[in-house]
Amino acid sequence: MPYLNDYFTERAKRGFFLENGSPTYMKYTISYILMLYNFCGDEGLKKKIGMFLDLMWADWAQLQIAGLRGGPKTRHHKTAGGYDSMSDLAIFYLGGEGKTSFNYPQQLLSDYAWPRIVWELALDRKGLGSFAYLSRGIGEEEPTSPRPLGTERTVMGDTPSRFVKYTWVTPDYVLGTQMDHPYALYNHLSTAGRWQGLVTKDPNTRLATIALGTPEGEREGENIYDMELVYHSVQHKQVLITQQRRRWAQSNPDWYPANDNRYDREFGLFLGNGWDRIDETDGWIFAEKRNVYVAIRVILLEAEADAKAWAKGTDRYRGNVVLRNDSYRFNNDQTIVQLTNRYSPVLIEAGRKADHPTLESFKRMILQGELTLYRTVVTRETGIVVVYKSAAPEMAEIVFNAANTSDVPAIGGKYVDYEHPKVFDSPYIQSNYDSGQIEICKGDYKLNLDFNNNSRDEY
Repeated sequence: MPYLNDYFTERAKRGFFLENGSPTYMKYTISYILMLYNFCGDEGLKKKIGMFLDLMWADWAQLQIAGLRGGPKTRHHKTAGGYDSMSDLAIFYLGGEGKTSFNYPQQLLSDYAWPRIVWELALDRKGLGSFAYLSRGIGEEEPTSPRPLGTERTVMGDTPSRFVKYTWVTPDYVLGTQMDHPYALYNHLSTAGRWQGLVTKDPNTRLATIALGTPEGEREGENIYDMELVYHSVQHKQVLITQQRRRWAQSNPDWYPANDNRYDREFGLFLGNGWDRIDETDGWIFAEKRNVYVAIRVILLEAEADAKAWAKGTDRYRGNVVLRNDSYRFNNDQTIVQLTNRYSPVLIEAGRKADHPTLESFKRMILQGELTLYRTVVTRETGIVVVYKSAAPEMAEIVFNAANTSDVPAIGGKYVDYEHPKVFDSPYIQSNYDSGQIEICKGDYKLNLDFNNNSRDEY
């Protein structure tokens, strides 16, 4: 009992479990939590677990759109998205049928139900408006080797975990990524199945970064891609800039083989078959679906074939930025974009019909944005610092060094803070990091959760 009390308190203080948002593993996690809630036999622990379920579902409710969870995810392995086990679990709480298959019966046996605040967050997507949601979690390993006796086969995650999950939530789409400190030490799970991108109300209309060239024996059905990539990313509101991370440090328990399938992969974007229209204009890809627009720019420079040209003084491109016009290619049905260079930075900006009545007006706004590229000293195809400021209102300048993924991006002249002071930070969920005190509110409804004193107040 003391361990479980501490566990749920710590997760409320410092962020959810690593697999939060996983389309597969969440049904195992929630089933286990509900089993503890149902049968722990301790009223104090049951109350704390119920509070944790309230928090977990409030987090899901503000990240989802039409039952599809947006935002960054880990252990999201072989598909680009769609409805998942969290959708299935939510259907039951929303009045639908429950499931009796493996992992779901604990939900049917439980007296747990959503509090009013979760209903308010889940059903009033338009009323929530557009907002940023920043949160933190676990996944950074302690830099200890050799491991202390008894810990050789597990993870050692008692760190501040310098990972910031950033999601821009709107009534029409959700766009999100995880921003990782360049020197964070990953554990063997925190690099697995990393999902980032955009979801809409239509499960077939989405945008996700993917790894291409998945071996036949490891594919999901006919998919030629998977999600086994690690990223260097920065996001500000509806603008995401990302690229495949070149290298990182990872600590594995003694039983876990070091994977080589998350390095140096062919890189692409999954668009799916749900978009109403896809256009290409001035090096940008534009897509439209009902009330949603997205613009994509894959950045690749002309560069000398001789990697030493810059040192020999024969580099024609030194100090001269020339963009290539073949930075990507579509597959035949325009569902996948493959990058020419697997380390190209990709600039993604989303928009809404509420702000731009036509795709043409959205295009004009995008093309009016300030995109400035600076070569680094050693010139390469991706040896570039990207400086971008959207032409949309109230947007800050983003600086992103694509030549060096150990460089920290800046937003509005300030470096990204990977130790964000709040563990949950949105207009609707607030909690200081490591405090254990959470306030969830919407309009006249409020839920205060104090995990230190095991108290719950609902207004």
